[in-house]
Amino acid sequence: MGFIQDLLKEIYNNVTFPIIKFIAETPTYLSKFILLLLIATLGYIIGRVADFFARIVLSYIRLDEYLKEKRMENILFGIRPSEFIRKLLRYYIYLYFIFLGIANFGIGFNLLLGYLNMLYTMVIILSIGSIIAGIIEILLRGITSRETVVLLSKGLIIYMFFVWGLEILGLPTSIFQLVLNVFMISIAISLGVSIGILIVLENRETIKKTLIK
Repeated sequence: MGFIQDLLKEIYNNVTFPIIKFIAETPTYLSKFILLLLIATLGYIIGRVADFFARIVLSYIRLDEYLKEKRMENILFGIRPSEFIRKLLRYYIYLYFIFLGIANFGIGFNLLLGYLNMLYTMVIILSIGSIIAGIIEILLRGITSRETVVLLSKGLIIYMFFVWGLEILGLPTSIFQLVLNVFMISIAISLGVSIGILIVLENRETIKKTLIK
């Protein structure tokens, strides 16, 4: 008899009670889900309106045409700059309102918003890197190796003084110093490989004779 009572108790605790609890809380979850849909719909409408006005502004300033004249139309990962900016704005609004609706289920809105801001920060940083890389590529087209070295040297000096200025102002510079270190290591490796190739080319006959022996 005690075994049957224990079995029925386990069934109630693990099967019956969760089902009853779910049924009892269904109206609450349903109302939260409906609220999520309403908030997401509102976010979609606001996102489309923001996209409409952004399109007008970007068309007015003729951003795509200007960048095309400067041969920079593919500077943002091959996407038209105006379209890239509009997508960033539109999807930020979409996700913001979706997270606002999800917060009704007990998930921290500030936590979700923090992840969204981190994601957008990375996207913006990568975009800036793509822009800088594209500008450098355009500047280096058609110039000699000596001019390239001069240009890189000037850019490096300006960058070093920029980091130094940030330190004087008491601002964090660790990320800039890391970029500088990686750049210097890359230059050192490239220089070492170049010198090695030159040595091999200048002594190729000697090396060939040595290998034949």
